Amino acid sequence: MAGFSLAMLAHLLARDARRASRTLDSMPNSTTVTKFTWNDMPKERVTNRIDRRVVAGESTMVAHVYLEKGAIVPEHAHHNEQITYILKGKLRFWVGDDLSQVFDVAEGEVLHLPSNVPHKAEALEETLDVDIFSPPRQDWLNHTTSVPHFQDHASDNWKPEGAGSDGVVNRSWSGR
Repeated sequence: MAGFSLAMLAHLLARDARRASRTLDSMPNSTTVTKFTWNDMPKERVTNRIDRRVVAGESTMVAHVYLEKGAIVPEHAHHNEQITYILKGKLRFWVGDDLSQVFDVAEGEVLHLPSNVPHKAEALEETLDVDIFSPPRQDWLNHTTSVPHFQDHASDNWKPEGAGSDGVVNRSWSGR
């Protein structure tokens, strides 16, 4: 034990005990390494025009989202930070409290959406995107949706059932 003081040894033992406690209590699978192959995973049907495959860790989630041309993701916001990377196709995003910022995101491009930013999207082409969320979207993991009344219309003039005059159903959804 040359070079170790008693205080240093006590610190290391306490640190290891804290790590063990965290691992046992809150991260039961933190040491399990898992490999996934997208094409071997079943797609989850979200709407008639949107499917997804999801892989989640403890603090991050990644999804392949498959959108047919004209598929609509209605306005919503969530506490999860989101990064969308387009592998194929093109999505148009309307972003912000009044949805006045418009971004067309095409193959090879990435859009970062901070937590709680209202947004909606439309597939301008058949699209495959990679969505990364932190923390993971619990509603997706539960196979429910946080965005009620997904629509499958190519037009932006639709209003979901229960929407106000501005077409918004769920602006205050917190994601919990």
